[in-house]
Amino acid sequence: MTVSLIPWEAIWFLNLVVVVVWIFALNLRHPERPRRGERRQRYWFLLPDTPLFYVLFAAIFMLPLALNLLHIQFDVDTQNDAATTFDNPIVNLRPHRYDLPPQEIYDAALKAVQSQRTYGQPWVITFAEYMPDQKLGRIVAEVPVLWFVDDISITIQPTGEQATDYRVDVYSASRVGEADFGENGRHIVQFFRALDKNLANRK
Repeated sequence: MTVSLIPWEAIWFLNLVVVVVWIFALNLRHPERPRRGERRQRYWFLLPDTPLFYVLFAAIFMLPLALNLLHIQFDVDTQNDAATTFDNPIVNLRPHRYDLPPQEIYDAALKAVQSQRTYGQPWVITFAEYMPDQKLGRIVAEVPVLWFVDDISITIQPTGEQATDYRVDVYSASRVGEADFGENGRHIVQFFRALDKNLANRK
């Protein structure tokens, strides 16, 4: 299972809202029940007769099934945070390991955070510190998500297995709400893509 950078959960929810509002608006305009003797295709509960409605209606059921078949996570309402762990069943939500100097990893991570935007809004670093004596780095940033704000925390630390082996762990959480529509997982994947790109392009 993987996390997609496409906000499928939000797309699904907006599709659901459109279908419900469409049905409600149609029946609000035609609230009367059919009179005796009228043709049977006229119901007291009306549905739109355009193919587009049925495409959207089918997508409500088919989208989660299709994503599951493609091994893409679809998580609407179970959590409002995400974290990297080595045993995470979602493969791109696992810590990344690098056989590189920790200062170099930290600098690339800082640059990655500074370059990120979500829905057109830039991430804002609120804390950044590298401790050379402990070979430990930490970055905290605010991630704007439309009218809300998420917080992402990035830690660079030794793995404890080899002297030159370091791991990058990330935790992202929403400040409000019980569900995040998969946003926090996408923040982590987005950061790692930028970090790997920066490290691959380093001189």
